[in-house]
Parts: sequence; structure tokens; C-alpha cells
Amino acid sequence: MSTQGSTASRVARWAGGWVVHRAAQAAVAALGWEVILIIFLILLLFAIPVLGVLAIGLIAVFTTPEMPPEGTLGQIEGVQYADIINTAVAAASAKYDVDLDPALIAGMIQQESNWDPKAESPAGAQGLMQIMPFNLNGIDPYNPRQNIFRGTEIIASHLKTYDGDVEKALAAYNAGPGAVSKNISNGGDGIPQNGETPEYVEKVLGYQKTYQSQVKKGEMVAVIGDGTLGMPAEAQISCDYHCYDDHGGIDFSGQGNRAIYAAADGQVVRKEDLNGRSYGTLVVIDHGGGLETAYAHMEWDDILVEAGQVVKRGEPIGTMGNNGKSSGVHLHFEVRLNGERVDPTPYLQSKSEGDS
Repeated sequence: MSTQGSTASRVARWAGGWVVHRAAQAAVAALGWEVILIIFLILLLFAIPVLGVLAIGLIAVFTTPEMPPEGTLGQIEGVQYADIINTAVAAASAKYDVDLDPALIAGMIQQESNWDPKAESPAGAQGLMQIMPFNLNGIDPYNPRQNIFRGTEIIASHLKTYDGDVEKALAAYNAGPGAVSKNISNGGDGIPQNGETPEYVEKVLGYQKTYQSQVKKGEMVAVIGDGTLGMPAEAQISCDYHCYDDHGGIDFSGQGNRAIYAAADGQVVRKEDLNGRSYGTLVVIDHGGGLETAYAHMEWDDILVEAGQVVKRGEPIGTMGNNGKSSGVHLHFEVRLNGERVDPTPYLQSKSEGDS
């Protein structure tokens, strides 16, 4: 039986090869070698760009954008490019008939480039919203206005595709629509589990929530918060509330003016030396209504207030230091509401809005 089977198999292969051979001869006879060669070259010309786009897409999915160092850029007193964001959001919302939140665009810029208009990733993404070259659509990626308009248009189109589902739209912006579709077809929630996209979506949504306090009547305003508290330092924010898990506050860089100011009227309820542990040193001011602010890492001799002392908004209370669990001179600033640490950003007001 095995010999007969083997013979039958050889006969089948020979018959198949003969059919292909005769078909090729017939094609050559009918069209000629020149026509067949032209057809082959045309197909090859169409295939090359498609393969190029697929290769760029794969690079974008499996590489992580290189972020600028924390604190070297970003904003201190408000949202940069607020007017551009508002105009871009209005245009994209109208074009795609979606309800686009300006705070989402600000959150994306924070995560994508830390507000650096010259940012580049190893994969080739460029500018504030880290747009890949094949998505530029003729814009100058390093022009803030053009980059924000194009990036806003892209995320708006994803929102339209996914019926307003912000998480899926962000996942498509980060990993590509193809990766989102593949995840959904495999029974997933539309967030590709590639080691990058879930964290990207979570961080952008966190930043969106923070910036939401700066959206008034549907538009982003160029102030940092609602004016409850003044700025505790005249320095750049080097690490915000979301820069790592359980940060609990925001850090102000020690480069430049190192003076620390009371964020509001109140009474010093705590001045503590932790002997190099954790905060190093800690000053806590009670502002009433369950609201407290905390100031950490000062050198003990540089603290200018005592427990029980009443202070005024903008009054100097000390100088930035490098005490405790700290990797450089800075101020770690916290806002505590009813004993719980909360994001300070929405509570802060810019100097231009009346801080003394």
C-alpha cells in the first residue's frame, strides 16, 4: 500500500507541475515576456510603499518614545499654547462631530513630549504631540501650532471611529488602529497589552483630570488653578503629582530661586526633623476648612518658622534643601484635604493672577 501511495503522489505532483508549466507557456504565448515583465514591475512598485508603511508602524508599536528630562521643560504657572489648543479643539470637534476636551489635548502633550516642541522619539515621532512622519500630512512637526492642530485632528478622528470611547482613541493614537482592532477581535477591551499602551492611556487620563480644573466654559485657560493657594516657589515643576506612584505632591526644582513661601494664610502646626528619613524635614501649615499644605526637604537651619506661628500668604518660610529621601535640592510640596494627600495643581494660582 505504501508503494502505491508513493507512486500516486509522484504522479499527482508531476500532473500538477505539468499544468503549471503549460499555463505559463500559454501566458507567455498570449502576452509575451515583455508584457509579463511590465506587470511584475508594476506589482513590485505598489508593494514597496505598502511594506514601508507596515515597517514604520511596527517600529512605532514596539518602541517607547524618549521623554525629555523631568523639570527641564513643561509649565509652571499655566498651560502653554492654551489659545492654540482651544482653536484646534474647536476645529477638530466640528470636523469630526465629536465632543473633544481641551484638557485631553493638554494631557496628551504632557505625556508625549513634556511640552517640548523639539522632542523626538527613537521611532521618529516628532514635536509636542509626537506625530509619526507618515501622519504629518505636510505640516512642520516642530511648529507648535501646526503640530497641535494635526495631533488634535488625529485623536478626534479616533474618537469618531470609536464612538467617543476615549480609552480606545488614546490606544489607537499610541499603538495604531490596527493594534486596537486586533485586540478587540481577540476578545480584548481595545487596549493592546504591549507593555506600553495601558500605561500610556492611564497616564494621559490622569493628566486630563488634572488639567480639567483649568477648563472654563469649554476652553483651556492659561492659569494653573482656581486661586485657592499661591505658588510656594518661583521655580519650575520638576516632578508632578503623577511622575511616579505614591508621589503625593509636586516637586519644584532647586535651580534658580530657592526661596519657599507660605501658599496661603494659616498657622504652622508641625515643624519636624526626621533625622534624614523620608521628608528629611517637614513643615505643615493649617489653612482651615480641612486644608493643609506641607513643605519638605529643607535643611533644619534654613527653616524660618516655628510650630504655632501664624503666617501670611507669600511669606518666606524657608529655603529649598536636599534633606531626607532626595536626589537633589528641591521643594516637595503637598496639599492635604482632611488628612488625605491630593493633587496640588488644581489648587494653585499663578503669580499673574494675584499671588503676592
